[in-house]
Amino acid sequence: MPTLALRTRTIVCTAVGCAVFASLALTATYHRVYRAEATLVLRADLDPLDEVVLLRSESLRTTVAARLGTTTLPPEPTITARAGTQQIDIVVRSGDAFTAAAVANAYAATYIDARGAAADTSAHDQAVADVDASIIVAEQAIATLDGNAELSSDDEVLRQLFVDQLADLRVQLAELEAAAPGGTGALEAAATLQPKATLPGTPEQPRVVRRALFAAAAGLLIGLGAILVAGRADDTLQRSAELGTIRRRIPIIGRIPHDGSLAHRPLSRRRRIDDISATSVNALRDEVLFLGLEPPTRVILICSASPGAGATTVATELAIALSDYSSVVLVDLDLRSPQIHEMLGMDDALGVVDNLNAESIDMTLYPVEERLSVIAAGRPQVRPLGMLSRVRLDEMMAELRDRYDVVVLDAPNLETYGDATMIARLADAVIVVARLGHTSATSVRSACRELERVGAPIMGFVVNDA
Repeated sequence: MPTLALRTRTIVCTAVGCAVFASLALTATYHRVYRAEATLVLRADLDPLDEVVLLRSESLRTTVAARLGTTTLPPEPTITARAGTQQIDIVVRSGDAFTAAAVANAYAATYIDARGAAADTSAHDQAVADVDASIIVAEQAIATLDGNAELSSDDEVLRQLFVDQLADLRVQLAELEAAAPGGTGALEAAATLQPKATLPGTPEQPRVVRRALFAAAAGLLIGLGAILVAGRADDTLQRSAELGTIRRRIPIIGRIPHDGSLAHRPLSRRRRIDDISATSVNALRDEVLFLGLEPPTRVILICSASPGAGATTVATELAIALSDYSSVVLVDLDLRSPQIHEMLGMDDALGVVDNLNAESIDMTLYPVEERLSVIAAGRPQVRPLGMLSRVRLDEMMAELRDRYDVVVLDAPNLETYGDATMIARLADAVIVVARLGHTSATSVRSACRELERVGAPIMGFVVNDA
């Protein structure tokens, strides 16, 4: 089972991925809308608000349709005047990118043609303004001189010059006012098109990237919510210390680090002192020997609180480690799905099943090392409880006690079967195995309750993947 961090990443990534995929799939069904914009820069003498009214007229729209060579009215544009400028924006939206750009440009061109051109009167208007200003200056100068009580001869000459200049200026003004504005001067168009609408590359609607980002954010929130809900509902053990809250008086006597190859290593590697897994197993062995001094512990039952916790590996490793100091026999009492013979490369043709059917122990013993022997389970049984309750099992355990210093029993998990509680009556000590990120607190609590119900002496917990 994945660790909490891996499960968290999986939930979040799945939620975000599903949300983004759903958003993209939904977006693909939407009608695409393309946006094209053309800008008109008006002549200085035109009022942009008045020209907007002309651009929005139905007559201009009909002319645009004729210009495009279609009898169907083109899409109605959005026309706005930019405040404080002589610019008008023509925005056209359409399901076709080419149509949007073509209609925007056609509106601009049709308006320019319909509005026509006008003479450039800027020079004439400037000349009139200059003469008007000069007349005002001359009149003010004459009025100032006339305000004096007496005029000197020089003032009289100056006043006459201003009078003559004023007369000339009035003649010039009359001539300018009489002349036609612009005459044969250049004509100025009502507006210029800048910039011209270009072909839009991506649709304005739907906004794929924006929708995907919103979907990703929503998926992240959903994933975090799911983690919060799952965290409250999931009581899987994540830390060794959590076992202390389940049964405070039961100690943790072993912590085995995660090592997927441990169950398949040769004996020579299992005994290396520089191997962290071997070191952890040796520490478990020493704890078992210390706790088993008074009264002497001869038969040790290893069982797991839930399937896949690694009890068989712990039983095998502990038996190998105990054989450094004592004669040990490892007995596979998991008659439903035995595994010890596979881990040690043994033949499982004969085993406990045969012993319970009156076969002698010597016929099933498999010597692994000088002080270590193994009895395999034998042929797997569908309903082994009847065999485990036989008197022959008691006789077999009594004989093994006489022949070996320590008997290590491997039993099925307590969550699925009741075999372990049946076997626990024969043990001097029971070790319960749990795996972090895999075994639930509920399973451990239930296992302890079942063992305590039959009076089994629980020595402690062993934590795998610690």
